[in-house]
Amino acid sequence: MVLAAGLCANCGLCCDGSLFGTVEIVEEDADRMHELGVVLTPCEDDNYDFDQPCPMLKGTRCTIYAQRPETCSDFRCTTLRELDAGEVSLNVAQDRVATVRAMFADLQKHDPRSYQQLRAQWTDDRLAGADAMATALLNLGIESINRYLDRHFRRGEERVYADPDDLEISRR
Repeated sequence: MVLAAGLCANCGLCCDGSLFGTVEIVEEDADRMHELGVVLTPCEDDNYDFDQPCPMLKGTRCTIYAQRPETCSDFRCTTLRELDAGEVSLNVAQDRVATVRAMFADLQKHDPRSYQQLRAQWTDDRLAGADAMATALLNLGIESINRYLDRHFRRGEERVYADPDDLEISRR
């Protein structure tokens, strides 16, 4: 658990919008989150969701960690599960976080928007632009990041691709 705390406190990918565009929370957490100033949207199943990045995230740390919603406390990314199981070392897990951060920085060399902003537009429709090469590099960068996140951080139904190694896209 100490390893997990060290990894999570320096990662924040599950809260900054990199892995998810929204987070669904159970009705029992809604009042507390609303009181904290989180804008909630009702869902069809009596639950609520809120947009990422989480407004309670400062840097890579949760400012309401002890009172975070059940969805957040239950979430464990693929890398964290592998760390807990002893399948990867803390160094490998930290390297994965550093790698995806470097991929974000490389993407911003081609476009000043964040990966999260680009991904939101990309999810609706492939990015298009006047400069074909720049557009191709952005699309390739987003594809590469999504595959990396699918392989090392997202789980099953959370993935953009059914199989991160498959070239067929599976948009959900």
